[in-house]
Amino acid sequence: MAYQTAADISFAQDQSALLKSTRDLFTQLYPDDQVWLCLLEGRRLKLRRFLVTGDLEGHEDILDLGGRGIVNRVVETGEAVVVDDVGADPAYIDLSGGSMKSELAVPLRAGGRLFGVLNLESPHPQRYALDDRVLVTGIAAHLGVALAHLDQQKRLHKSILATVRTLSEMVESKDDYTEGHCQRIAKLATATGTRLGLKESAADTLYYAGLLHDIGKVAVPDAILKKPGRLTEGEFTVIKTHPGVGRRLLEGLPGLTLVARIVEQHHERWDGGGYPLGLSGEGIGLEARIISVADAYDAMTTTRPYRDSLGHAEAIRRLRDGAATQFDPTIVDVFLDVVTAQEGP
Repeated sequence: MAYQTAADISFAQDQSALLKSTRDLFTQLYPDDQVWLCLLEGRRLKLRRFLVTGDLEGHEDILDLGGRGIVNRVVETGEAVVVDDVGADPAYIDLSGGSMKSELAVPLRAGGRLFGVLNLESPHPQRYALDDRVLVTGIAAHLGVALAHLDQQKRLHKSILATVRTLSEMVESKDDYTEGHCQRIAKLATATGTRLGLKESAADTLYYAGLLHDIGKVAVPDAILKKPGRLTEGEFTVIKTHPGVGRRLLEGLPGLTLVARIVEQHHERWDGGGYPLGLSGEGIGLEARIISVADAYDAMTTTRPYRDSLGHAEAIRRLRDGAATQFDPTIVDVFLDVVTAQEGP
């Protein structure tokens, strides 16, 4: 059981999940001990210590590298350290008021890189035997893999964000209205998705899709996009191409495949009467259904070249009227909770 839980740690999708899995595992294995996950923090050469079990759970602080301490010794040597009697080791830093008697610290490594130290402290002297060192070193190997994965995801996230910002500037330069509109859609959609229970990675994808949902309009002529009056049927046909154009622009870019799918679907309707694919109901992606509601609300409450803002109250009335025809009714309810909290009834 413990080894399976340790293996599961390798697949943690975010740091919160990693800390929870680590806490749960060590609660099973060493219920009387304090366990710290000490993570190196970039170029600042500092350790951030997360207490994952014990009376001070959730406590964080910073420990400078290069000073005293068993954790620093592991960082400097890259080797595990067992201290049978912490009172006899001058390097020991007492954070427990004298209640801890022995310590085991092992490095967290993956791919030749040191990510931090896994540190256990026990109220019993000579607590950690050879089999404990072997077990904890094995767990540390899984933690190292998980930390390497999270670091890679963080780097990818930064790369995607840079791409999204560049593409957002393309949209903004095309249409003055789009700048504020896309930012608002991204924030409203993400707030709605979070309230619906989307995980962090899905919420990030939704935010990117909100920023880029109109990226396909870069292919729409300015004469149509900025026309002050009602569009002709032919002009509207051109406008209806922008979700598909947006998908084609985004789908080949690293990390934006899911965003591309959302962008393509954000003008689909719950009753199947939307475009460009004619999808209906839950056949439309959840994120696209969220953006559809947010997009409609913002369009109605914003002054456009061809009409004044309809106002908050009228927009709410129209969203409710469109629930179960144009919009997913569940999303309308949740979205209205979000905007009501922001704007009032």
